[in-house]
Amino acid sequence: MDITNRLDGKAALVTGGSRGIGAEIVRRLAAEGADVGFTYHTGKDGAEQVAAQVRGLGRRVLLWSWRNFLGSRPCRRTRRRTLQVLATLVGSEIGKWVPLLRAPGVGGE
Repeated sequence: MDITNRLDGKAALVTGGSRGIGAEIVRRLAAEGADVGFTYHTGKDGAEQVAAQVRGLGRRVLLWSWRNFLGSRPCRRTRRRTLQVLATLVGSEIGKWVPLLRAPGVGGE
């Protein structure tokens, strides 16, 4: 089955996209044609590598550090509001369709 461009013109937001399952989700979405926004906690180098791979597929990518938005110990309400803000940013910058994909095992979130 050809997956190329199945998600062309769409965008997604992935939390925890710098390594492991989250990074694989980001790469798969990009391989299927989506532009992707994703967050990372402490793995800036890994996040930048994943972003470069997404760009290499000809897709747009946005990435954010949770710490830049939340500080070191955010409350749940703050995290929820931040996800809303990030989804809005992804939607306005790279596309209209913004499903939220939360990678398992991301900082106990």
